[in-house]
Amino acid sequence: MGKTLFPASTGVGSTTQNDPAAAHQLSWDDFAGTQIPNQQALTRISMHILIENEETLEYLTGENNWSKSPLKGKQFLNRLLASRAARLEAIGKFNVVGYIPQTKQFINLDHGRGMQKSATVDAAKNEP
Repeated sequence: MGKTLFPASTGVGSTTQNDPAAAHQLSWDDFAGTQIPNQQALTRISMHILIENEETLEYLTGENNWSKSPLKGKQFLNRLLASRAARLEAIGKFNVVGYIPQTKQFINLDHGRGMQKSATVDAAKNEP
């Protein structure tokens, strides 16, 4: 039987009730005997945070163009920064998605509406 993943102080799944020595921070040693499937693959998975045009299903690139390939999309540090940037683009409805290239999976993180194209054109006309 593998070790418990919870310290005794939590009372959850503990095999040594009321043992103050067991109440410690978890480390990799605590997982000895616990099977983690394909542990090396888990440490190498990355997620690209992208802006997707909801209507065309294209991704904003670093050159402010659009591409059908998520691998060419501009990567953002987090969901919040991507959402803020998308709200400033003249794209209408958008999605902020997480793309995992290793598995080719998408995760919807946020959605919203960018600046309307007509509002962007009007703002540019009014600049001195």
